[in-house]
Order: sequence, then structure tokens, then C-alpha cells
Amino acid sequence: MEILLIADDLTGTLDGAAALVGAGVDVCTRIDFQNGAGLPTTNAAVLAVNADTRHVAPAVAWERVARIVAAGRAAGARVIMKKTDSALRGNIGSELAGVLDAVPGAGPIRFMPAFPAMKRVTKGGIQYIEGVPVNESVFGRDPFEPVTRSSVREIIASQVPELSVGCRSMDKVLEEDAGSADVIVYDAESDEEMSRCCREALDGSSPVLLAGCAGFAQALASVLDERGHLSATRYPGRGPGNLLVFCGSVNEVSTSQCTYARKAGNPSFSLPDESKFYPEWVESDAFKAFESQVAESWRTNALTVIESGARFDPNVLPGVHYTGTTEDLRCLVSRNLGRILKHLVHGSCLVFVMGGDVFLSFLEEMGVTSISLVAEVATGVVMSEFMYEGSPVRVISKSGGFGEPDLFVSLACRLAQGSAPVRSTASSSVPSSPVTSQNPKKEEVLVACSSPIA
Repeated sequence: MEILLIADDLTGTLDGAAALVGAGVDVCTRIDFQNGAGLPTTNAAVLAVNADTRHVAPAVAWERVARIVAAGRAAGARVIMKKTDSALRGNIGSELAGVLDAVPGAGPIRFMPAFPAMKRVTKGGIQYIEGVPVNESVFGRDPFEPVTRSSVREIIASQVPELSVGCRSMDKVLEEDAGSADVIVYDAESDEEMSRCCREALDGSSPVLLAGCAGFAQALASVLDERGHLSATRYPGRGPGNLLVFCGSVNEVSTSQCTYARKAGNPSFSLPDESKFYPEWVESDAFKAFESQVAESWRTNALTVIESGARFDPNVLPGVHYTGTTEDLRCLVSRNLGRILKHLVHGSCLVFVMGGDVFLSFLEEMGVTSISLVAEVATGVVMSEFMYEGSPVRVISKSGGFGEPDLFVSLACRLAQGSAPVRSTASSSVPSSPVTSQNPKKEEVLVACSSPIA
């Protein structure tokens, strides 16, 4: 093992590892610490691990990351990368402290949270999303985990006050004490700045401690590629089958993508609130009718969308008085959505799962503990594969909060045609029907996606 990548949720694990597929990657969906399980044995150059620390207590996040890093170092990993969320959600400070405590004296950690390709940059130690500080973006309005600060230093200090944090750009030190800090936060507004930071880190002593989002992983991959350490990866091509989108994210960007697909004329189904609250809904007559309708649409249409709907109050359900916490409700909904998706999947198929918690729940329902990466089909959108009852199931995944409104439509079209991944450049306006669009390029996409894969 050369590189150990650790993320706080499953979608982050995959989009961080996707850029490194050419080096050889094994993906561990989650480490079972309660039963004493350690890192899986691998012959791959890169091991990507979901530590599942996004929603746990800070002390638990610290312990998990420290144990994984220690095991990775014992297995020979020279580069340790703590994959973080580009909107700075989760236990970032505790996780960085866990990395440092597992390799004493090896710091500092070079932390580059920018992702310029997705319009997420760091300037003066402040994280910006599409030109606005992150706490003023859609992530500041997240119903479950709103980001309340935009200063990377303040976010880390609010979690681990004793961790010293310095700031610098690639051309100058922004603060005099940056060179002696435990964590150095780098400004970056371009891919070249990201790559320069990686070159500087790889040319230094071992071990190399890095932190950042998928943008930094891509920069690492670009440097490895220019040094001849990556082999070419092949685009997955057609199929298998038509695309079912299962959206378990309540982020407004995700819901707008569902709305676009629906207004573009693609079949769309909404799950009732009781399906998210009651585990036994999958045994009901209502589910059987729902399953039959979805199966027919999935079989006959290139794109079918299932929306989980907006965040809901279980107390409005007949006869229910819910007393659990918001976190309890989030876990309950994720488990139930994963169970529903599991009952919808039969044989070889292609499904797009939105939301890391739902994706992990789905894999657990299917009994899957490791998956194979296939390709990154768009920025931050990853295709992976596993076998279930003798048939290949390909799953596309991404976290909520990014992507063009026409993402589902354009991706379904490209997959149906077997074409190489090309990021969408269509306008965000939605025509009233596929055949009346005045945008020739968009009309071509919408019409092409009306033809299913035989």
C-alpha cells in the first residue's frame, strides 16, 4: 500500500478515490471497530476507507481515524490523505488531530480544502462556494448539519482548540507562525496551485500528511500521473440497463436536479412520508403497487427518478407522537430508504444513489462490505460495482449540494449512448416538454434520453 485515503462518509470515500483508480484502488465501505476488525488486506497501491465519522461524537471520530492511520502506516502507506468535505462539514478538527496523534512528529498536515473545478476556493483562509462564504451558501441552510462558519481556522478551533493552525498560499506565508503549526491551511483558486502543493509534499520526507476534498485527490492524481505512477483507465461504456435515480438527499441542489428531470418529461415517483418512518412499509400493499410501477418505468425508460421528498415531521403522521432526536430521525430515514432501494433492485441494473447515508444503508441491506470503482463519470460523480446474487449491480453515487440542474438527464443520455463522460454545459432553464425546447443541444439530450436501452 502506497496511499491510505480516509473519508468520513461513503460518497466522500468514492469521489476521493475515483481520481486514483489508475493506480489501483481497493474500497472498504466501513470499518467495523466494534468487532475488532482492522484494515482489509490489499495488494492495491491505494486503500480508500470509509471511517463513517461524519455524524459521530468528536472523540469517536478522533479514535477511528487514529486507529486507521496507525494500521495504514504499519502496512507501509507513505501518503496519508484525510479526505474532508469541501463544504467543511463533519468532525474535521478531530479527524486531523487523529492523524497527527497516530504519527507523532510527522506533521504538519497540508490542508487544501479547495475544489476549483466545482467553484469552491479558499482565499485568506476563508472557504467560498460559488463566490460566497460557505456559511452563506446552501450549506449554511442544510437542515441537518448547517455550516455556521467560513474560516477554516475557526472551524478547526471550534472542535479542537489546542490544534495550532496556520494559513499560507503557494507563494507566501499569510501568517508568521504558519511554518510551525500542526495544520497549514493553503489558499487555492486554481488546479495548478493544488498540484504545486502536492509536488511540494511528495518531494519532502516521509510520511506525507495531506488533507482536502476530492479536488486535492485529483491534484494528487495529476502529479502521480505526470510521474508515471498511474495507468490509463477505461470509460465503462453502456449499461447495464436504464438508469434509476434514487434521491435520498434533501439538499436544495439535489431537489432541483429532481425537478429538472421531472419537468423534462422523465417519469418521477415520490415516496410517502410513512415509507421513511415505518420499516414495515416495504411489506405493505402500497409498496407492492409502488414497486410494480417503478419496475415498469425502469424497464421502459432511459431515466426514472424516485424522490424521497423534503424533510418531514413524523408527528404529522396519523397516530404518531415522535420523541426521538433529529439525529435519530436522520438515521431512521436513511435505514428505511436503504431498505426500500434494496427491495427495488433485481438482477443486473444501474442505479444512481444520492446521499451518502442512504448509499451506505443500501449496501448494508445488500450485505456488501467492499466495492470496486469503475470510473468517475462526471466531477464528483462516481460509478462503482458489486455482485449481488450472481449479477453485477452498478451504482453511481454523489453527495448532495453540487452539480448542474440537468445532471440526471445528461448523464442518463451519455450512459445510454455509451459515450465518454462530458460535463454538462446546458442552460439551467427547463423546457415545458422535450419536443418543444428551443435549445437544439438541450432538445437533443432530452429526446435521446427518451429512448431506453434495449
